[in-house]
Amino acid sequence: MSPSSSLIQLRMREFVAQGKFPGIATLVWHQGEVVSFDATGWRNMQTRQAIERNTIFRLASMSKPITSVAALTLVQEGRLRLSDRVADWLPEATDLAVLRTPSSALDDVVPAERPPTLLDLMTHTAGFAWGKGIDLPITRAMNEAAGQTPFVPYDPDSFLRRVCALPLIQQPGARWHYSISTELLGIVIARAANKALPDFLKSRIFDPIGMVDTGFFAPSEILPRLSVGYGRDTSGQLVVHDDAETGFWSRPPVFPAGGGGLLSTLDDYLAFARMILNQGLAGRERILSEDLINLMTSNMLSPAQLRPLDSTIDFLQGQGFGLGVSIELTSQNNRRSPGSFSWPGGYGTTWFADPRANLIAVLMSQVWQESLREIGPAFEDAVYTAMG
Repeated sequence: MSPSSSLIQLRMREFVAQGKFPGIATLVWHQGEVVSFDATGWRNMQTRQAIERNTIFRLASMSKPITSVAALTLVQEGRLRLSDRVADWLPEATDLAVLRTPSSALDDVVPAERPPTLLDLMTHTAGFAWGKGIDLPITRAMNEAAGQTPFVPYDPDSFLRRVCALPLIQQPGARWHYSISTELLGIVIARAANKALPDFLKSRIFDPIGMVDTGFFAPSEILPRLSVGYGRDTSGQLVVHDDAETGFWSRPPVFPAGGGGLLSTLDDYLAFARMILNQGLAGRERILSEDLINLMTSNMLSPAQLRPLDSTIDFLQGQGFGLGVSIELTSQNNRRSPGSFSWPGGYGTTWFADPRANLIAVLMSQVWQESLREIGPAFEDAVYTAMG
């Protein structure tokens, strides 16, 4: 075990010992090589199966950067434009009304000042609400209409009709607000490509990059490597949330959720992150142009747009936002360099890429809706301390 692995393992082992996570796996790539892999704890607490390097995890919102890259491949081909209206591809989203205030009743609406665009979808400024977070009439209605993403019981067309029957929570372009935007982006991709989203991602992202264990479910031949998904009961104890053998990800979903429905491994996600850090190249395969990679990993929003709708759920925490990824604007506590990019997942997964340090770090665990505000900074501190 390398000194860097020892330090990272020590930090991660504390979280497992405290019962905050059943197990944690980490992978660090630096200056062209993997310098640290560590796995602590269990992928199945009941059968005492340890996490391994090829364990398959639920990505949750770490799916969003992948879906965003897929959309940008269609932009690269000229089949989509960032300036396209959402309604050009999703007519169900035509003539959306906007709540007079975010807390207004659902029938207290005003006209949209302009239609939302694909750029708005990719920067979470389109105005769509989220079914969690702030307790408001619109968020309760969105939760009922959309289901608990990614566990959506409706096919894409039905999902779309249900969510577009609701008003927007704010004017398009007004500010960043975490939402169902990337789920909608996945439907746009499928319609523009005339191909189901899982098939498009496989042919355009997974196969060219070599992401052999990434997809919307685990087929029988790899299902034994899928970790159990855990949650917490009312007393805070870890309990099974999604069983690996018979749970949600053991079969193809009704709705392949581009915003949170993918499974992957440490090495698959590292390959994806390396493609971005390598300016769109995966080996000899060019996935995206350098210009589109630079656009994706640049802050696209003004300070006014970055001001949170509600300070209690400020997911950006002072960061900017590009196309599907958050962007570090200033170096904090000697951790990520400005220009570093990332996006975590609500199942206890996170990653970041630091172009200045030529560094990528990936962390995977499996606890539904587990906060990363403690383990995320601890992981970053361990990585940067280990790397010197």
